[in-house]
Amino acid sequence: MAKRIPKKAAGKRRARQWYKILAPPIFNEAELGETPTNDPSQLIGRVTEATLQEITGDAARTHVKLNFQIDSIDGLTARTKLMGHELTSDYVRRLVRRRRSKMDMACNVTTKDGYTIRIKPMIVTNERIQTTQKTLMRNTALELVQAEGKYDFNTAMQRAVFGPLAADISAACNRIRPVKRVEIRRSEVLSSPTSP
Repeated sequence: MAKRIPKKAAGKRRARQWYKILAPPIFNEAELGETPTNDPSQLIGRVTEATLQEITGDAARTHVKLNFQIDSIDGLTARTKLMGHELTSDYVRRLVRRRRSKMDMACNVTTKDGYTIRIKPMIVTNERIQTTQKTLMRNTALELVQAEGKYDFNTAMQRAVFGPLAADISAACNRIRPVKRVEIRRSEVLSSPTSP
């Protein structure tokens, strides 16, 4: 026997509408999915995740996860802002083999338009290296990350997510000792100009 729905509840169910979630303009406002709600204000602040492959169609980017937060509603469209990215743990594990050195670091950067972001590079060498070389590589990487403050938020995040920053670090570290791989393992928005 079908369960009877109270009139009030049935009305709420009918009022529910589907909202299309879009990525920010730096990702060409790609569609991230849809979500139903009967109160669009409840969508503000909701976080959604997508891989870079889902957004760009590039199968080589499945290991890059992006985090977006809904920050505005426009009709039946929910618009988002980028909150950061992260490499999948299985991808990171594949990069690190025996007889290689791995260096992780973190650096906070304030962009020229007032965003503070934390960027975490990862350097993997072809073979084990000395502590002094590790220190030199780490300092070189951190200097290059700090220099990202000359860019605005969108440019800095594009460089972190799509690879130009990692390429710059790789080129600089290769002068010290050949590296196997440099990746920006993670980025995270710590504050924005509109943050309280």
